[in-house]
Amino acid sequence: MYHRINNYWKIEYEAIVDSNSILLYSKGKIKGEVWPKLKLEEAISKQIEELPFILGDIEDGKPAISGNEVKGIFRHFISASLISKGHRICIQDVKRHVKYKEDGREYSMLPEPNIIKQCSPENPCFVCKWFGTAGYESPLHFSFLVCNETFKKVASNVVPMIAIDEQYGGASMGALVSFIGIKGGTKFYGEIDGVNLDNKIIGAIYDIVKASEKKFIKFGRLRSRGFGNVIISIKKITKYSFAPFKEEEKFEGEKLKSFLEKCWNEYIEFASKPE
Repeated sequence: MYHRINNYWKIEYEAIVDSNSILLYSKGKIKGEVWPKLKLEEAISKQIEELPFILGDIEDGKPAISGNEVKGIFRHFISASLISKGHRICIQDVKRHVKYKEDGREYSMLPEPNIIKQCSPENPCFVCKWFGTAGYESPLHFSFLVCNETFKKVASNVVPMIAIDEQYGGASMGALVSFIGIKGGTKFYGEIDGVNLDNKIIGAIYDIVKASEKKFIKFGRLRSRGFGNVIISIKKITKYSFAPFKEEEKFEGEKLKSFLEKCWNEYIEFASKPE
């Protein structure tokens, strides 16, 4: 819960699926059949028009990527980057896997000296300060990333893969997991709303933008298998003041570029000097 709001920010950005990539969107069901149970020839014979909207679609038929997925990827990237620079950053309890006990409670911890146990609301690390922790609401709020076209216009061919998940009993009898793909070049638009942001966190977000330009940022399913390269660009940043609520400053064009570079330099300086 916040006790003071000094300013409010809106970061408008775009994510384009790399032209040499496919964003794997969802598994699907056709006529009551679970796709992994279909044989190869059956899966390929299905037309894209028959596919139902399964995951992340909004009411007007445009594909969307959840803000929660984007937030998670951004949080991981910034956490991993700062840990590598020697910053002590917490990892949420749900992400840990090595058990230990303290004060009669059982915790789990990754075997990394700069990873600390989950922050308390009173003393958050840099990442928890901006992305939230248990009992502390995140100052950053991520909207859905919504495609600018309808699903049928951007869907690629069915992408069949051998099922190896235990849920489907391994790769026996030619079982497939078939995914709906989103074509390279497809554009998604979203916003990041922020309360009391400073230059360092804006610079951290811009660091992710720079990484995406080199195809290191991925969305969607099966990212570890090379799918989902996206190139992110920030289109506009607007700063608002309160009491009364009004637009205070807008960053576009060259002004935006200059501001982002300034924020990035401040973040890089911060990252290079762990406490």
